[in-house]
Amino acid sequence: MLKSSTAVTPGMLEGRVEQLRVSVPTPMGDVYLRIDGVPVIGTIEDAAMVRTVRGLREQSAPVRVGVLTDAAGTHYFSWLIARKGPGVPPRFYVDERRNGWRGVGIGLLIAAVCMAAAWMLGISSAWRAITLAVLLAFAFAGLVFAGVSLHALWFNRLHRAAILQSEAAFREYSGKPPAVTPVRTPAPVADVAPPMAADMEEPPMQRIHGALKELAHESVRSANSGPSYGLYRFVVGQQPYLMRVGENLGDIKPFLAEGDMVDMAVHAADRPGAGPHRLIYAMRNLEDGRVYVCHHGFRGGDRRISPVGVGLTQRAPMLRLVAGLFLFTWLLLAGLAWFSGSPGDRDDLPALLTYAFIGLAVLWVCVALPFVYLDMRWKQGRPTRRQRILERVYLTLGLGTPFAPTERIEEV
Repeated sequence: MLKSSTAVTPGMLEGRVEQLRVSVPTPMGDVYLRIDGVPVIGTIEDAAMVRTVRGLREQSAPVRVGVLTDAAGTHYFSWLIARKGPGVPPRFYVDERRNGWRGVGIGLLIAAVCMAAAWMLGISSAWRAITLAVLLAFAFAGLVFAGVSLHALWFNRLHRAAILQSEAAFREYSGKPPAVTPVRTPAPVADVAPPMAADMEEPPMQRIHGALKELAHESVRSANSGPSYGLYRFVVGQQPYLMRVGENLGDIKPFLAEGDMVDMAVHAADRPGAGPHRLIYAMRNLEDGRVYVCHHGFRGGDRRISPVGVGLTQRAPMLRLVAGLFLFTWLLLAGLAWFSGSPGDRDDLPALLTYAFIGLAVLWVCVALPFVYLDMRWKQGRPTRRQRILERVYLTLGLGTPFAPTERIEEV
């Protein structure tokens, strides 16, 4: 789970596991540890090892934890050694490098085979043209897979020295039990605080504080584009709530665990035909301080209760994605024109591709221009209904304004 592109330094923490949070969905293996008050984030994919760490926390057993620390002071989990019983070994650099090159090879092989098949196929008939388009799409997917694996290899190579030093420390301290430290008893925290009075302006909004119970996650998949959005269902007090987030490539994934204390801005009314769950507009997780503002789940929803569907920091990635799709369309058109035309027809190919590129560029501008226009009106004090609702969400949680937030916002 090491995400820092800056230099990291290996280190070690000794103490007891005061807190273990396992993010939902649990198969992803994202964990949050607190070792004698020091937060550590990371990934433990093996469920048996997660159970081991949970047992160490319940027993208040002393542990030694290897970490990689970036310039911002964030500690990333590397390994864990317990005084008694098994620990958690590191993800060894050699194994990660082997897996990375295997992914690069598989992705490039898929791309090469699909490109070769497309080259030999031609488009002398309609079914061949369709098959050609499918092959080119698979070739593109193979290149993306290889690129992701290559990025992981580059990341590991960037932090190679720190990773290898951390592995050496694991081997050195494997036979040495960690020191025994006094057990710290955390202060009790109430599961639910009295809710604040609802803001009855349409749509009614309320600030709720409490602990997440019966937390469950569901991925809702689109038939054509894979994972589309995720649904987090949970109960705070006696009221069930629903949080919708985007789960496409590049989307921020919330870190929510059973029992987390949260501060939320919610829709303070039941929706006809929508069941007992009330919608979440924004959430501050008091366990790690992260703040989530929901946008994706309100796209195309009921306009009377929906804030802006694309957040301010989501727009640049979305426009880059649209530009990438348009570029892929342009390359696909170039490939179809090259394979289908005779040598004489290829003389007109540069002009055709130029006009197609200009047309796609105009379409991209048509996608981007409404954001620029609506933001300009918003800054001039003429917000739309959705923009006013988003301003109220920020006000409810005390986050400042969308253009000047007082905390780091993660738009989901």
